[in-house]
Amino acid sequence: MSGYKTTSRPTSYTFTAVANQTVTIHVTKAPTIARATLVYTTKRGLVVATEPINGAVGQSIDLTHASTVGYQTASTAPTTYRFTQATNQRVTMPVSPTAQGITVSYYSGNKRVSRAFELVKTGETIPVKAPLGYRLVKQAQRTMPAKGLGQLRVAVTQQTGWARLSASSLFWSLVVAIGLILWDQIAGYREFKAKSKSKSKESEMK
Repeated sequence: MSGYKTTSRPTSYTFTAVANQTVTIHVTKAPTIARATLVYTTKRGLVVATEPINGAVGQSIDLTHASTVGYQTASTAPTTYRFTQATNQRVTMPVSPTAQGITVSYYSGNKRVSRAFELVKTGETIPVKAPLGYRLVKQAQRTMPAKGLGQLRVAVTQQTGWARLSASSLFWSLVVAIGLILWDQIAGYREFKAKSKSKSKESEMK
């Protein structure tokens, strides 16, 4: 019977000669099923995942373990939800991205020339920096997916001549140091010349 659930009934019945025979079957009204959606949302309002839930109207469901991959459910998230008769029920679950480890390996051809371990939050750009003496081969930026990545292979090519030298931080440190020394020498020379002129004028006055 639509809308009702049988609670007890006879397993069999034997007809008799009595008129208007009745068989009593006990039923109870079946609960109305309600559906809702957990909406995992960041502080910026970005929906990163959804999860359908269902239960009977009036039933409360535990949400203390509700979570989605790559994100941490905030302590301010609701811990329970009571189903209603409303349609399109939505429950906002505030979340924040978690940091995930990834090893970035740099390859020149088939030769690995360097690697680095990075901690990157879900949705953020994975930092990629060519090792000293190399430059990146054109490559699109990658963001950390919710399920993590684990490994990332990056193609690089070796620099030669001036390009390699100018890419060195040591080279530029030396350039700056030499520039400061030259500036100091020039300033000292100017100061010496100024003092010499001053002494010359004093001598002429005497």
